[in-house]
Amino acid sequence: MKSAGSAASSAIASKPASRWRRRTGRHCCGSPAVRSGWPMETLEAVHRRLKTAGELGGLVRTMKALAAVNIRQYQHVLLAVKYYRRTLELGLGMALKRDPAPLGVLETESVGRGASPAPGREPTIVLIGADRGMCGPFNQRVVAEASAVLAEAPAGTSRVLAVGHRLERPCESAGLAISARVPLPSWPRGITSTAEAVIVQYDTWRGDGTGGGLVVVHNRPLEAMGYVAHTARLLPVNARWLRLVSRQPWPTRNIPMSMSPGPELLTTLIHQHLLLSLHQALAESLASEHAARLMAMQVAERNVADHLSRLSGEFHRRRQQVVTRNCSTSSPDTAH
Repeated sequence: MKSAGSAASSAIASKPASRWRRRTGRHCCGSPAVRSGWPMETLEAVHRRLKTAGELGGLVRTMKALAAVNIRQYQHVLLAVKYYRRTLELGLGMALKRDPAPLGVLETESVGRGASPAPGREPTIVLIGADRGMCGPFNQRVVAEASAVLAEAPAGTSRVLAVGHRLERPCESAGLAISARVPLPSWPRGITSTAEAVIVQYDTWRGDGTGGGLVVVHNRPLEAMGYVAHTARLLPVNARWLRLVSRQPWPTRNIPMSMSPGPELLTTLIHQHLLLSLHQALAESLASEHAARLMAMQVAERNVADHLSRLSGEFHRRRQQVVTRNCSTSSPDTAH
């Protein structure tokens, strides 16, 4: 049995330790006591949020780099389209010099810009949108431009061909009925097949006697940054453009020869012109989509950087509070 003196001394010795545990929130072994609302838990939560924000910033930088790379790819496509168009215009100019009356070949009453389609034929409006997110109001701008174009046409006389599946909801909101859909390419190699699918659908409507003019509405990139909605009228063919093409001189003394009849050659060249114009519109739209995504990632990068700055300041402030509290609570015992 312990004596009364030893029991009293042990009780007196245990009181400072109990007061120290209540004051500092630590056990005698030095481990932090688990209690709700303790600043160390808040500090760890801030650290987790700081780590998550850093990972999000890395993801944003990766998507920003991918958007920049994709823009460069479609810029190369547009450069190739420019060179091929030059060759096509030279050939079309020579064909027009041999047959200066393309009206019968094009099967239109007029080749003037903005001319009305043949009676009983519905103009086709091709809308090129975006199937991926994080590019802002991309599809909404295309639909708004198409609504302005359709406002000039007689009610119920136009067909809408949507390139991309995410155009359906904006078209429903604008009151536009989609007559057919074509999937949007996800890389440059798929542009040609998509352009051919559009022409096949248009030729089908022309074969039914319901296809008239052909109008393409898409977003095209600006030189600096951003994009703007654009309307390209492919059919009827612009008469002024045809006259300019027919006046172009051949660059060499070797005049080209063709084994095909004039109307057949002209039809083939006009078909190539339509295919190339659709190719250009798709490439411009895809470049604009990635440009819009690049701008969105730049805004997100700034927001993440601001969030990281705030979290970093909060983390250092709370850590300093913990250090200050530990020092203030342990100083009296050290002195004692």
